[in-house]
Amino acid sequence: MTDTITQNLSNTIDAVAGMMNNDKFDQGKRAAIMTIIKVTLASDGYINSVKDQIKKIEEDGKFNSKDLPHVLIIVAESKQFLSATIRDGVDLKSTLKLDSMKYITFGIIYFVMLMENVEQLVLDDVKNSYSSLWDLIVFNPKDLLIKADGCWRKTFPCCFKCACCPSNTLAEKWN
Repeated sequence: MTDTITQNLSNTIDAVAGMMNNDKFDQGKRAAIMTIIKVTLASDGYINSVKDQIKKIEEDGKFNSKDLPHVLIIVAESKQFLSATIRDGVDLKSTLKLDSMKYITFGIIYFVMLMENVEQLVLDDVKNSYSSLWDLIVFNPKDLLIKADGCWRKTFPCCFKCACCPSNTLAEKWN
C-alpha cells in the first residue's frame, strides 16, 4: 500500500507540475503548492469528502457537464479547508491566492482519483479539461456586467445624465 501511495503521489506531483508548466506558473511558488498538497492529503475528513464527490463523478464512467456540480463542491470545500489549514498552521511565506488554489485542488482531485482506481478515461478527461473548467468556475460575472453597462451608456447616451441632457433622465429613475 505504501508503494502505491508513493507512486500515486509522484504521479500527482508530475501532473500538477505539467499543468503549471503549461500555464507558465511562477517557479517560486511551486514548492509551497506541493507542500500544501502533501499536508492536505493527510486530512481524513477533507479527503473523505473529496472521495464522495469523486465517486459521484465516476458513476457514469465519463467526465462531462453533469459532473460540474461535484467539482464545484470540491472547489468550495477546498477553499474553506485550505484557508483554515493555512491559517491554523501551514508555514508559508506567501498567501494563498486563487491561481495557486487551482493547482492544489487539481492535485487533490488527481491523487484521490488515482487512489480510488478511477478508470483511465475519466482520469484523462479530468486532466485534459480541468484548466478550462477552472476558468469557468472562477469566472466573475461582474466583469461582464461592467462591460455591458459601458456598452449601454455608449449605445444609449441619452438615457444617462450629462451636461446636455435634461435632469429627468432614465438613469435617475433606475437609481
